Amino acid sequence: MPAARSRASLTGSAFHDSTRTAGTQLRAGDLDRAVDAYVRHDRVHDADDADALRDRLVADWWAARLTGQPALMIATRHREVDELNRRARTLLRQHGAIGDEQVIGDRAFAIGDEVLALRND
Repeated sequence: MPAARSRASLTGSAFHDSTRTAGTQLRAGDLDRAVDAYVRHDRVHDADDADALRDRLVADWWAARLTGQPALMIATRHREVDELNRRARTLLRQHGAIGDEQVIGDRAFAIGDEVLALRND
């Protein structure tokens, strides 16, 4: 039996014209055409395991950030979001982009953090 592989689409692709249509197709339920478009535009990547895939996702996010390209990392589970954030914050701290953390409530914030505030009606 072949070894299990993890696969994910790098979600920063929503900002690229080449895959914007694929995002629309995905939301409309046209999975085959959407995935084909993501694959054609090198937006789907395999890895030997989930940990290697997370490493790749964070590395690609960091590379986009360094060149000023918009990029997002999106996960479906809170524990995955927390793990991606931990890895990203480690890189940010190593490169001096954020300072020491202060805990407010149940969340940690640092000087240099970028916070997105949304209206929740």
